[in-house]
Amino acid sequence: MKTIRSFFFALAPILVLAACQETAEQRMQDADERVRKEQHDVENAKEKARQEYLDFKADAEEQIRENENEIAALREKSLATADAGKKERYAKRIAELEQKNADLKGKLNAYDYDRDNSGWEEFKKDMNDLETAIRDFFKDDAK
Repeated sequence: MKTIRSFFFALAPILVLAACQETAEQRMQDADERVRKEQHDVENAKEKARQEYLDFKADAEEQIRENENEIAALREKSLATADAGKKERYAKRIAELEQKNADLKGKLNAYDYDRDNSGWEEFKKDMNDLETAIRDFFKDDAK
């Protein structure tokens, strides 16, 4: 009986150590798996953000083309309907709108998403301001 008890007391620490070792290995594997999952999630988020940027860029390019067409229509309308005093003022405002649109086009083409993904809120605000200025071109005269 004493031998069996001694055997179990000698075996117990070995079993405990073996169980702890297995748990440590399992924890390490679990940690590795979580890290891989997080890396995958980060890559997915980056790809989603890049796709959103590409979609926004395509929309912005389309809006810039529409702005060019609307500015050309404003030029024709202002020349056809304005008296001599207003024509000069309209020509100056149209030149300003064309310059703002060209600046936005330049910013859009020069932007490198991989290098710098900030500044889009300012670009969106500038785009909205230009659209408002085009839409309200003749409203200043109505006041």
